[in-house]
Amino acid sequence: IVKFSSNDVTAFEIPGRFKLVKKDLDWNFESPVKEKADGDLVKQYLTGIDNLRAVDFVPEKGTGLEKPEARLLLYGKDGKLLASLSVSAKKNNNAFIKTNDDPAIYQVYATSQDTLVKKADDFRDKKSAFAFKKDDLGEINIKTGVAEIHLTKKGNSWELVKPQDGKKVNQIQVENLI
Repeated sequence: IVKFSSNDVTAFEIPGRFKLVKKDLDWNFESPVKEKADGDLVKQYLTGIDNLRAVDFVPEKGTGLEKPEARLLLYGKDGKLLASLSVSAKKNNNAFIKTNDDPAIYQVYATSQDTLVKKADDFRDKKSAFAFKKDDLGEINIKTGVAEIHLTKKGNSWELVKPQDGKKVNQIQVENLI
């Protein structure tokens, strides 16, 4: 359906939902907020676009493309628009796609619509919030409804501050926690 490789894409957006931009090897959100995106999920998404295949070609009437479920804009080098895809809502286990550079209306399986129509949360980097260097960690506080534990690092070992100051700490368990 698309006439380019996903490797050519340097930015893409679903207007009103999000925009992602590739800088060097990293993908980042430009909107709704500026933050790091999960590069593996972005690559998987773009590969899904590469692999889109039509099961039929149909007239536009009755496809729902007059009010598409989403519009996807894909950009290449220097911000040049590579493609604009309008994607219909699902209808009888099918969906329909129209591109800006081809008069054909592509009928695809409904799962293709799932591949294309995403929210910003689908690309958020959920790992980086917990990314840190173990050597930089100096204190751990754990609070639950049952207990509160406070550990501090002294040298290369962890010591319990709360609930019982000075109680011996199993270093292997702390390392596994981290």
